Formats: sequence, C-alpha cells, structure tokens
Amino acid sequence: MSRAINPNLRILTKTAKTHRGLILEGSSRSGKTWSSIDFLIYLTSKTKQPLVINIIKETYNSFKTTLYDDFDKRLPMYGIKSPFADRKEVDSFKLFGSKINLMGADKPSKFHGASCDYFWINESLDISQEIFDQSEMRCRTFWWMDFNPKLSDHWLFERVEHREDVLLFKSTFKDNPHISDPERNKILSYEPVEKNIKSGTADDYMWKVYGLGERCAPEGLIFKNVTWIRDFPKDIEQIYYGIDFGYTNDPTALVKMGRNGNNIYVQSLHYSPTENSGLLIEMLKQKVPNENVWADSADPGMIADARQAGLKVFAVKKFAGSIKYGIQLLNRFKLHFVDCPELRREQANYCYKVVQGIQLNEPIDKFNHCFSGDTKISTSKGLVNIDKVKVNDLVLTSRGYEKVLKTFDNGLKQTYTYTMQLDTIVLSLTCTQDHKIKTQKGWRKICKLKRGDRIYLHRNLTVKRTTNTQAKDIFQKGASECMSLCGSIIKGIFLKGIISIIRIETHVIMTFQTLILSVHRYTKEWRLSADIKKIQGHLKGFMRRELKQQRNGTNPKRGKNGTQSMEKTHGLIGHILKKYVRNVEKNIRQDIRGSLNTAITTARLKQIDVKESKEQQVYDLEIHKQHEYFANNILVHNCFDALRYTAMVNIRTD
Repeated sequence: MSRAINPNLRILTKTAKTHRGLILEGSSRSGKTWSSIDFLIYLTSKTKQPLVINIIKETYNSFKTTLYDDFDKRLPMYGIKSPFADRKEVDSFKLFGSKINLMGADKPSKFHGASCDYFWINESLDISQEIFDQSEMRCRTFWWMDFNPKLSDHWLFERVEHREDVLLFKSTFKDNPHISDPERNKILSYEPVEKNIKSGTADDYMWKVYGLGERCAPEGLIFKNVTWIRDFPKDIEQIYYGIDFGYTNDPTALVKMGRNGNNIYVQSLHYSPTENSGLLIEMLKQKVPNENVWADSADPGMIADARQAGLKVFAVKKFAGSIKYGIQLLNRFKLHFVDCPELRREQANYCYKVVQGIQLNEPIDKFNHCFSGDTKISTSKGLVNIDKVKVNDLVLTSRGYEKVLKTFDNGLKQTYTYTMQLDTIVLSLTCTQDHKIKTQKGWRKICKLKRGDRIYLHRNLTVKRTTNTQAKDIFQKGASECMSLCGSIIKGIFLKGIISIIRIETHVIMTFQTLILSVHRYTKEWRLSADIKKIQGHLKGFMRRELKQQRNGTNPKRGKNGTQSMEKTHGLIGHILKKYVRNVEKNIRQDIRGSLNTAITTARLKQIDVKESKEQQVYDLEIHKQHEYFANNILVHNCFDALRYTAMVNIRTD
C-alpha cells in the first residue's frame, strides 16, 4: 500500500481537534470517500472507549451500490476483514470494538434520538437540512460531510459553510495520489480542448463539476429562477395535486401545488418507487385521501385501481407539444419550492437538450430509449427498423397500438450489444447502457439486469415458440386459438360436445375464425378511441349475437348427425351460450384493462452477455399515452412531470 497520504485525510485528522465540523468539497475521484474510511480506522483504532459513529446517505439502499464496494476494497488493505464480504444486508458493524451505523435519510424518524460521537454524511447535497440538524443536535464530538459540487444553490452553502466552527476544504482528482490511470483519463476526457471536442467527449458542465470541482448549474436549466422556502404557506386558497408514476428504480412523485396570484408554491409529498397499485393506493390514502389528483395517463391500470379503491385520481389528456406547453405555463409564474433534496435534484437536472452548443426547445428525457437504427419495432405494418418509423405510424405497446407522436435522431452515442438467453429464446438489443427494460419487478436499466429477472416479451414471440412445428390442421389451430381466448371451459366441461361437433367441422371452424378475427378487429379499432366500459359493452353484445347465429346455423347439422339429443342430455344447448359469453367477456376485460395484453407472459433471464459496439446513430420514439414499446420483441421503455400534469389542468391564464 502506498505511503502517500491524501490531503483530505490530513485535514480530517487536524480539523477534528479544532472545529465542530468539516465540509469536503471536491471533484470526482479526489479521494474524499477513501480518506473518510481511513479516518474511521484512525478514530476507532486510537480510542480508549468504544465509539458510536453514524454514516448517513440519501437512502439505505444507496449504500449497497457505493460504500459497500469502497469498504470491501479499502479495509483489506489494512488487513481488516470487510463486514460486507459475506453478507448481503449490513446496517451496522464493529470496527476495533466501536459501532458503525449505516443510516438512510429516507427514514427521518430514525434520527430522533440517534445519538453518536461522530457522524459522516456521504454526498451531502442529497440530504435535507432537517436530517443534518437532527444529527448535529445528537452528535457529541465532531462531524464531517463530502460532496461533488453538482449544484450552484443549496441550503448547505447558505446555512452551514460560513459558520466559524466549520471548515470548508476543496480538492480535485489531481490531489489524489491513489487515482488509477483509467479514472484520470476518463475525467480528463471531459475537458473542452480541441482533441476532446473532435472525439465528442468534451462536456463543459462535467469538466467544471467532476474535473475542476467547481459549483455549477447544468447548462440549459429549465426552471432558473426558483425561490427556496422552508414551509408551504398556510393561506393558499387554490391547492392542487399531481402524480407521476415510478416503479422499482424510478420514483413515484406526488406534489402539492398552490397558486396565489402570480406565485406558485410547490411541495414534494412523496418521492420513492411504488412497485404495485397496492402500495400506491396505501400511499395516496395517507397523503391525499379526499383530494383530486392529476396523473400521468401512460398507466391507465394504476389509475383504474386507484379509482376502484375510492380515490379521486384522474388522467391528464396529453397531446403533441404538451410537455413544451406545460413548461411554458409554469415559467409564466414566480416559482417557490419547499426545500428538500428531491426537488433540489429535480430542479438542477431538469434541462433542455444542448447539441453542439445549441440549446434545443426540448427537455432531456431521463427515460428515453436510444437504439441503433436496425432495431425492429413492432408496428401495425409488421416489424420496421426504428429509423424508418414515421409520425402517425401505429406502434405496439403493452396496451395495444398507439400513434407515434414524434421521432428522434439522438445523434452519435456509444452503444452496447446485449445478448440475452431467456428460457429457450435468445434475443439481442443494441442500445445505450442506461436503456430500460420492463421486468416483473418494474423498470430496470439493461446494464443492471441479472440472472433470474423475468422480462416481458411480445405475445407473438412466445406463441411461436410453444411448439416446434406449425399446426397443419386448420381445425386444430382454430381450436387452440379459441381456447386461449375463451378459457379452459371449452376443453373441460364441454369435451363431449367438442367431440360431437367435430363431425360438422366446417361450421366449427367458421365459429372459431369469426370470433377470433372479429375480436381482434373490434379491440384493435376501439382501443384507439373508446374507453374501457364502451369496449366491454360492445364486445358483450357482439359475442351474444355472434354465438347465437352460429348455434342456430349448426342446429340442423347436429340433428342430422344425431348429436343434438346427446347435447341436451348434458345441458349444453341451454348453457353453452351463457358460459361462452361470460368467459370471453372476462378474458376481454382482463385483456383491455390488463396489465399486459401483448406481453402476456414473462421469460426468465438465464444469461446476459454484453459486447461494446461502435459509436453510432441512435433513435427514439415518443408514443401517444405511453412510455414504452416493443423493440426486438422486448418491452422497453418523472417529479416535474407531476407538477406539469396538475398545472396543465388547473392553471388558467390570460
């Protein structure tokens, strides 16, 4: 191990004796985190009495993707076994007899009464002032915090760093004697010099923040003039609520918005993932049990479940240009945000796209799908390369065909080819590494997929793989399709009736094919325009009329073949119509409300391989009402969105 000492460690050991607190501000890879771990080892190994030290991050889960790995690498260098080496969950551990607690700031109640000798806040710009105040009140000796200066405005800069008992220390990656060559070269690639500009890696914001360690607001900031306040005013008469859905990795954002003249006040009420409608309903009942809430229309299933539970959740009708309209509407007012890390982060990262120094009138989409041009998109015309898809084309989503509102050429980006073995199917996607795939546990970045994840696939893909050879018998094929539509009732209760009706195969095939084609035609057309109740009503009436006609047409044939009396014995004539209609209606209702009608099943990921591809043009689509579509048969893919939804509905201006 190198004897070189990072300057962050030197200042930590010195300041702990002279000040109440220390702020470590610096660029990426400046050694702030490893110096903090070294300081923990120093404190716990030198003390005569066991200490209690709290380490605080934005969430407990964020420890698993950052500090777990840092401790795993650093502690063994001192001959200390890492407590994370053979355990998946660690919320506290012992170091030389002292207790180290890992605490997530998403659970504020834990900080009431959580006394300690020292505490360390990692990435403190993601922490609220309340958490800091509660922690400092219960700290007996000394505290320190670190951050990359990714914001130009924060409560920490106003209320803590200028205190006489607090020292601010700045460092960059150039001060770190332990940085590796690949890490250094990556940071240097952001510097806006001629070489990097030609290669396309230059980034002024990334260089200032993560290279030079300077405070900087992102280029193209959408909401520039925001006043940060401590509490939501009590005298606001017009109050509205908006929600944007999130699942496993992305937050569900619920915001409260108030208007008073030319002023708009915003408060974040909830900002964490809700994996299913049950969790969503529980949260809404606690936060806004009797209020109108305006929601993202891209998930009608969530909205329907919330309405069924008695909540007043309504979908916002989006349209081409609605994002731009919502932003312009909000920027007409003076904006006041109740200070919290979530809104700080959203405001700092909600920016317009900047291409080659030119700002576009289009926000950066955190969830955009960047694919190579040869990626196959499922459309009403069949599989079409994404670079050939046009505006107004019908693209298949998990809830049927929806119109393409806009196509995007997102320029040159580094892409990766991911090859996935899913049960007996092998599929591949060439895309950017932050592209999201839908799994049973919600949306996940493709680079974060792992063995055992279950991924949603196109229905046709799984149907084609169910048998090795295509059925040649049209009756067998028709019966199989009809059973998938109408349920097991046909094959089970009415097995004898099916056997007898085989004698009049022509009529049976006519029934099967008429039902299948008509249902497909009706659902495809109605999904584009009608609501769920109207679709269900039309289909119920249609199925009754169609089956009655088919039954009447086959009656003479059954009489001729001597099967009619046998069917009467089993009660088929009196009950088959009712059973058919009820079963089909049930399946159609589930299909349309459904969670997924085109991705009716999932496949387990057995293995995923990644290969870096060349830098190439990548493309994206904006779909009516949806944030998803099928690419290469895989279903692929939010707090200011919630604010925009409620503003579009409730704010009226001259």
